[in-house]
Amino acid sequence: MIKNILFDLEGTLIDSKALQISVLEKVFNHFGVDTKNIDMLSLIGPPLIQTFAHYFGENSAQNALDYYENVFKNTEIKDIYTFPQILEALPILKRNNYRLFTTSLQILEVVERELEYLGLREYFDVVAGDSPTSPAISKTQIASSVIEKYKLKKSETALVGDTVFDREAAEQNSLRFLQVAWGYGNDESGINTASALLDKLRE
Repeated sequence: MIKNILFDLEGTLIDSKALQISVLEKVFNHFGVDTKNIDMLSLIGPPLIQTFAHYFGENSAQNALDYYENVFKNTEIKDIYTFPQILEALPILKRNNYRLFTTSLQILEVVERELEYLGLREYFDVVAGDSPTSPAISKTQIASSVIEKYKLKKSETALVGDTVFDREAAEQNSLRFLQVAWGYGNDESGINTASALLDKLRE
């Protein structure tokens, strides 16, 4: 029986692609890389340190990540939206006493700001993200740290996400994975309604 739910952030809880792409473009411009022929949406989800290593070189990847974090921390939170299915599902999950967590590679401070901005913070027992004191290089590592820190039973925990990186995080942590169809993963076979998500969690 599932009691704990780890939610991916971007593409699952919220649609923040306009904000994400805006910040990424500033980073690419700063490092002199033209984004004209780059599918910027595809860069949302994979670990940024890997993305920056690919485009800027291994030696510049950490500098690019530091610059990205600085830009994001000083960027106004706007042009982000909650997926309708999530707005419907979260109150029901909370009323049914599920423990809700976020697992994001985004900077923890930014995750908190985004959830507060959208009025979602109250639903989550724990908000997990990247931080200087607890850096993460993969979604797998973020999920693992949450499981260990809060002593979650894997048999009672599911991860909800929209991309292959979320699936990998679930599989590598021996968690049940529920893929949503409304995010950036483009998997039309995924769950596409709040009621379907709730039904799957009860199975």
